[in-house]
Amino acid sequence: MNQVACGERHVLFLTSSGFVYSMGSNELGQLGNPCDEVEQDDGSFTTITYQSEPAIIFGLLNQKVVDISCGANHNAILSQARATQVSYKPANSASDSVKK
Repeated sequence: MNQVACGERHVLFLTSSGFVYSMGSNELGQLGNPCDEVEQDDGSFTTITYQSEPAIIFGLLNQKVVDISCGANHNAILSQARATQVSYKPANSASDSVKK
């Protein structure tokens, strides 16, 4: 691991190769990956909002990330191309991330 950043209930890991992994709570989209849904016996679905093991953030695979930072419920990612990406779920929105 090259860098570790901690939010209120989630963690990001940056490898020396520039890959970013996340784990912890994804209730507000802070892990950067969509939440998984599991079908229950009655046919309904439950959204899984907690990732107990580190998982790579697939949306960042085409970028060489050089810096990571976490807020309480969001992240900021800086790529080698100096592009930034902030991951969070704005109030009253279905979107999980915003690029700036």
